Amino acid sequence: MARETKRKQLHYRKATFLNPHGKSLQDLIEEALAKVTPVSQRFQGLDDGTDDGWRRFINTHRAFYGLQFGNMVLYAPDQSRHIIAIDDTADELDIEQIAPPMGNDGKKRQFLESLLYYGIQGNHVILLQSMAMKARDFEHYLNWLLHNAGVLAPENGVFLNNFLPTATQERLAKAEVKSVRVGTPLFSTQAGSRSYRPRK
Repeated sequence: MARETKRKQLHYRKATFLNPHGKSLQDLIEEALAKVTPVSQRFQGLDDGTDDGWRRFINTHRAFYGLQFGNMVLYAPDQSRHIIAIDDTADELDIEQIAPPMGNDGKKRQFLESLLYYGIQGNHVILLQSMAMKARDFEHYLNWLLHNAGVLAPENGVFLNNFLPTATQERLAKAEVKSVRVGTPLFSTQAGSRSYRPRK
């Protein structure tokens, strides 16, 4: 079997507090996760507070080699998924819905919308984001969790800032711009398409 390589982009953030208090983000998260258990106590409702709205929560969390690792999950209870019936001979394909199944252990399964992975050491945060959950979502959840667990005062808050290392900032300040890369085409390059031309 051929080995498959997938590229993933990690994002760095540095945690800062509105009112510094001597503890790192890692210390606070470890305290909060030890207090807020079972996992259902970590469910943050994102809609109107009803039981059937979207939820996010820290699920898996482990301390390993001095770092705190974990993932944040996003799902909606009893959310069905669309599936499509593939028929190469049909003019149209049927779209159906499938409900979350019940497992052999009697526990109901739910479809996950998204996962975000994190690693934290002190106030340094590494994130593997998803399309649905990004650093700002993780920051909002952390504030909710730390306040709910009572490990961060209500008048305090944590912010995940996109700081560049000092050496990188210095290199950027000295460097001249040599090229600019645009991530998406400015016009269609397909045959028969017309490119935009400014009026004279």
